[in-house]
Amino acid sequence: MSCDSGASLGPACVEIGALSYIGYRKEFKLAYLNGKTGQQILNDPVAKFFLDPAFEAVIALINGDTVENAYKKSQKMYARNLRKLITSSSTEYNTVVASLLFHNLKYQVRLGDLQANF
Repeated sequence: MSCDSGASLGPACVEIGALSYIGYRKEFKLAYLNGKTGQQILNDPVAKFFLDPAFEAVIALINGDTVENAYKKSQKMYARNLRKLITSSSTEYNTVVASLLFHNLKYQVRLGDLQANF
């Protein structure tokens, strides 16, 4: 989940033999309320909109899903979270936070053998 690694590092790894890659072509965006520590951010309700879809791909891979299925599960969760934000009555959620989340959905990529799994 390294920022920008989908632009060059991911493709380069696949080119030299990595089976597959899931990551982001541009910077991973994250919004949260008032967390100061990593643990506070992990438990932040706003951060969960961003972190849960990203971790969904990792969890799916650990559970034996293919790269393609892991990516699709992550994208589906991004889309579901985006719908929640867009339909929220909170102006901050349906503008600023939603646009950042859409950025992650748009720039998440999967490369290489999409049927690869652990």
